[in-house]
Amino acid sequence: MGGGIQGWVSEDPERDWPVVGQHLAYQLDSYRRHMVEGTGAPTPRPVDPDRIRNHKAPKGSLDYFHYGTPEDVASSIRVLVGDAPVDTVYLWASLGGMPEELVARHVNLVCTRLAPLLRSAA
Repeated sequence: MGGGIQGWVSEDPERDWPVVGQHLAYQLDSYRRHMVEGTGAPTPRPVDPDRIRNHKAPKGSLDYFHYGTPEDVASSIRVLVGDAPVDTVYLWASLGGMPEELVARHVNLVCTRLAPLLRSAA
């Protein structure tokens, strides 16, 4: 099994959260706005990124966001996956409009720190 995980890895989560949260809200608001386009349904209210950050009981893929150090995110992914026979997870490389420097740090951490942590738990 495999699938996407909504999340972001940071060496300094508190430093990065104001920027990550802003871009997360932009991306999720865009998805949610387009989900109802042409349906006659009202546009959903704006996302509160602090509410979905590390939300423990998500109802859907736009209702949670695993965020933290590689160790924090690995732990969250292990809980989410549980005993399911998962061998592949993927995360977005960037969020809508995010600065390249922050994207590069995230991708580097996913590849060099998060992936080995998840492999060792398999």
